[in-house]
Amino acid sequence: MKNFSLFPKQLAAWRRLLGVTALLLAFTFAKAQYAPVVVNGSACSADGTYVPFGEVDGKPSFLNFLTFQAIQWSSGVGAWSIYDINTQQAFYSAFADTPLPPCAGWIDLYGFCGAITVTGGCTAPCTSVTW
Repeated sequence: MKNFSLFPKQLAAWRRLLGVTALLLAFTFAKAQYAPVVVNGSACSADGTYVPFGEVDGKPSFLNFLTFQAIQWSSGVGAWSIYDINTQQAFYSAFADTPLPPCAGWIDLYGFCGAITVTGGCTAPCTSVTW
């Protein structure tokens, strides 16, 4: 019997293909209740378009199916976070109790990810705070 394990390059290609497929399905079947959130300017690969995908702690959750990152509210912490789904590592947090991810107040948790611009979940583009 042959071993049909995938090499890392093929696995990465399949992961991207699945991500694109999931993104297309999300756009096709998602309720048009919330607009996508767009993140730009990150040096830590947080850039991209995040589409609405369910709710977490009573607020909408947004996923980037190409990078497998999310923007979610955490009521325990009292903050919105942009984080990697696989590693559960947060890149940015915004300590604002808002119905949607805010455009301002994003804190670079590593100190080298850079200031970001977030649009779609707020009324105007704003730049985040870098500490």
